Amino acid sequence: MAAVSSTENLREEATCSICLDYFKDPVISACGHNFCCSCITRCWEGLDANFTCPQCRETFQQRVLIPNRQLANMVEIAKQLLQKRGKEPVCEKHYEALKLFCENDQKPICVVCGLSQDHKAHTMHPLEEAVQKYKTQLHQCLQELRSNLENIQMWQSSEEEKTGKVKIQVEAQRKIITSEFEELRQFLNEEEQVFLSSLKKEEKEILEKLNANISQLKVQSSSLEQQIAEIEKKCQQPAMDFLNEVETILSRGRSMKCLKPKVVYCELRKTTRGIPWQIFVLNNIEKKLKVSVTLDSETANSNLFLSENQKLARWVTNEQAVETIGKRFDAYPCVLGCEGFISGKHYWAVQIGNGINWSIGVARESVSRKGDATWLRNKALAARKINHAPHACFGQPKPSAGFYGNQYEAFSNSISPEVKALQKKSVVESPERGIWALELSNGRYNALTTPVTHLTLENKPQKLGVCLDYDGGRLAFYNADTGEPLYTFTASFTEKIFPYFCLWDGELMSL
Repeated sequence: MAAVSSTENLREEATCSICLDYFKDPVISACGHNFCCSCITRCWEGLDANFTCPQCRETFQQRVLIPNRQLANMVEIAKQLLQKRGKEPVCEKHYEALKLFCENDQKPICVVCGLSQDHKAHTMHPLEEAVQKYKTQLHQCLQELRSNLENIQMWQSSEEEKTGKVKIQVEAQRKIITSEFEELRQFLNEEEQVFLSSLKKEEKEILEKLNANISQLKVQSSSLEQQIAEIEKKCQQPAMDFLNEVETILSRGRSMKCLKPKVVYCELRKTTRGIPWQIFVLNNIEKKLKVSVTLDSETANSNLFLSENQKLARWVTNEQAVETIGKRFDAYPCVLGCEGFISGKHYWAVQIGNGINWSIGVARESVSRKGDATWLRNKALAARKINHAPHACFGQPKPSAGFYGNQYEAFSNSISPEVKALQKKSVVESPERGIWALELSNGRYNALTTPVTHLTLENKPQKLGVCLDYDGGRLAFYNADTGEPLYTFTASFTEKIFPYFCLWDGELMSL
């Protein structure tokens, strides 16, 4: 009854005594009473003096009406409170206000229901506490969903950025391929189409994977946005509507998973990164670009034996007596070509036969050539004592078992993988150190990038073609017998570049 009385008092205070409705644009008269502006204006219409208050009948000589904005605000608040009060649900059984929430039945109940036998053993909370409890849980779920949405959007942005980069790479490679084919179009029509088709196929493969990731992320993003919107809408609802199916929504929100996109390798394969002019170098105008490479004996390591015409190199176990000069590789079994290049396109071939450990490529003039010269003697020869050195002269007859006979073969096989790894570790071959090379190391072909790029070759090359485009900043390797592209380096050459060779385990190499 007290609640009803206070409600009626509030309604009475917000009501105009003339129209008996809520105040509209209320004004206050000189006597302190409030009326709707339109109501009091009609009452005093036609009067110039003797203005009488309709409520207290006090008379004024002047018309004094002051807008009462504070009362107008109070009226609006009263309207909302009274409207809400009128809509508040009550218990269907006891007609009492629903002030408790039963956790077991997941519904609001009145105090009388809470004291009844039906709910005696149930867990109950005041309605506002239940609302606050579930709001807290929903907010936690909402934060997790928003975090997942941020991750999804971040991954989606990353995938879209990769897509753009792939397209840029593809377009750049397309221009390179097209421009270089135009140099000798009469030789390249068929090869150009092969390269462009391969490039397009790879673009399609990569973009299909990226677009699949993006589509998946968009679906996840849409689902998360819908769930977030549903929860946000639920949090704005009145208590009764809010608690309706709140557990279901909460469970659905918690169960949503955030799946990362599949990793897509976006680097173009070597087949599409190759440059077409290397094909016609190999097949059509090899003579135009081919250079004669001779080995520079002043750079050769003391464990390398060079033929008289400086076209062949062989690794030997016994160090040779050589002059100690700054140009020589003193620790590594390496040698440079005599001719260096500062511009243009150049091609040469290397006969590698059945060798199992070598590095071939180019090196800049300032490449480091010094190191600890004792590793080769102490680590390799310590593996097994050698009583007879391998053949050290190209003119001697070839032994029956391997290039250097049974004793060398036994020596080579006796060197442990750890020692060989130590040997290779001593030679720091990478573009950062001024060496761009391909290697065969214990049966595995690698491009000496950072980190190393492992290559899978369909055919084991017996003859390696090396193509240097100094101005274009590219170094490409081919199987010179089949024309198969093996790998292409891209670089910005700034100093003289020399052919580079590194031999291991007694391989014979013909240039």
